[in-house]
Amino acid sequence: MHLLTGSRHKSIAEKLNKLITSLNGVFNWQVWPFTVAILAPALMITNQAGHSDWWYFVVLLLQLTLFISPVLVFKNFTGKQNSKLNSKLNIQLNKKLTILCWCLVFLGYPLLVLILENNLPELAALPFIQLETFVFIWIIEASLLFNKWLQSRQKKPLRFKFTLDHGLFALTLIFSLFWAAVFAPLNDPIIESGHNMVIDLKLVIFHWDNFLIYWAQIQLTYSIIFAYYYINRHILVNKVMARYGIFNYLWFTALFILFSYPLAAQLVLWLPLNSGEHTMIISENQNPFDWQNGSFALAVMLTSLPVILALEWAQKSQQLAEMEKQNIHTELLLLQQQINPHFLFNTLNNLYSLCLTKSEKAPELVQQLASLLRFVVYKGGQKTVPLSEEVQYLRDYLDLQQVRVSNKCQFEVDFEEESADSETNINITPLLLIILIENAFKHGVEPSLEDAWLKVKLSRQGNTLKFYCGNSVESNYKPSQLGIGLENLQRRLALIYEDKYSLKINHEQHAFHVHLTLECQ
Repeated sequence: MHLLTGSRHKSIAEKLNKLITSLNGVFNWQVWPFTVAILAPALMITNQAGHSDWWYFVVLLLQLTLFISPVLVFKNFTGKQNSKLNSKLNIQLNKKLTILCWCLVFLGYPLLVLILENNLPELAALPFIQLETFVFIWIIEASLLFNKWLQSRQKKPLRFKFTLDHGLFALTLIFSLFWAAVFAPLNDPIIESGHNMVIDLKLVIFHWDNFLIYWAQIQLTYSIIFAYYYINRHILVNKVMARYGIFNYLWFTALFILFSYPLAAQLVLWLPLNSGEHTMIISENQNPFDWQNGSFALAVMLTSLPVILALEWAQKSQQLAEMEKQNIHTELLLLQQQINPHFLFNTLNNLYSLCLTKSEKAPELVQQLASLLRFVVYKGGQKTVPLSEEVQYLRDYLDLQQVRVSNKCQFEVDFEEESADSETNINITPLLLIILIENAFKHGVEPSLEDAWLKVKLSRQGNTLKFYCGNSVESNYKPSQLGIGLENLQRRLALIYEDKYSLKINHEQHAFHVHLTLECQ
């Protein structure tokens, strides 16, 4: 019974997948967002009319679909999903023709409808002939174009970086467009705007010449305010304050305000918008030397100063952090490059001797050496590796060394089975433990003229890894002969594990012991 039920569910899922696949091939995903421009106006009109009849709503949906059909047809033929259909109908729109059609559909068609609405009363009586419908269409098309731009940016490196300067200038554009839309239908915008701050899109479109004229003047006014911020940040703060200190910054700022504010006020007063008694400058008169204009310039400088200082501090902190991170990464790479250079030549010499004597151990030794080099090349540059791979690397290294010095060194190696069973759940920085073993050979086993010994033990408890390496040393051994091996290890531990490790080094008369404890991931 369960098997039958499972197979039935599987067949239903396969049918649904086939249905979705077929819809993907037929349905144009550039068209479906415009259903919002059908449903949303239909619901708004139905609510405004107070209708509760479903038939009225369905008829309205059909009318709206027919009304925006030029948009639907255009998006259907230019959508990527219907490229096969386009080839069948031999419709190939080049780039220029596509742009022309886009302008006709999204700009020309709405303008034509609005003109006909004002000249044909019977057309204006239709409930779905509203500017709000085109607003929905424009918003949807803008979002689709923005999404297309984002997808293209993912394929190419994004050179443009959004900054505070861009954000503030974008705000000046938004505010200037807002006030231009408010001013466009008004006879005396400066006086009437205080009592009427409503934006009527229909009136804005029919007074588009006033809208553009007002926008240019208001944008120029806001650009002058933006210029005060820009000069304050990039010249007064970054140049004067950074080089000559706060005292000179204050004097230069005062001098700049006193010199510039009458000129800036006069430039704004020359705009046609300020030809009347009331003006757009802060003093609201025709006097560019009014102290209120200077106080406004000072307020802009003082208000922007803490924002500028906070931003500059954050940017410099980020740059320092990135530089420090890059330096640490570079230093780690340099430290890893110091690993294993000295034993490689000895191993190759030993291989040469084995090959001359045609020893059976030569192929196995070549394979182990290849495994070591493969780990160093492909795994050594990674941030972490599984503990199992690091342990295997240590085994191969010890096997190679045992072939070389087995005649004078006694090995005692213990990699606990517990750690081998659970090592897949723990990662470790590569080529870290090998430093202790290399150091033991370099300063203990290889220089010894007598019998030597080496003990290596690795155990694990949860995420805590314990590693011990001990070796014999000659009586004339001095700690200053450690070389860069342990210094390399200590530096890497400090950079990578910070306070998550413990390293204990004990030097006796004839022995050297190192205990390392790590908290791994």
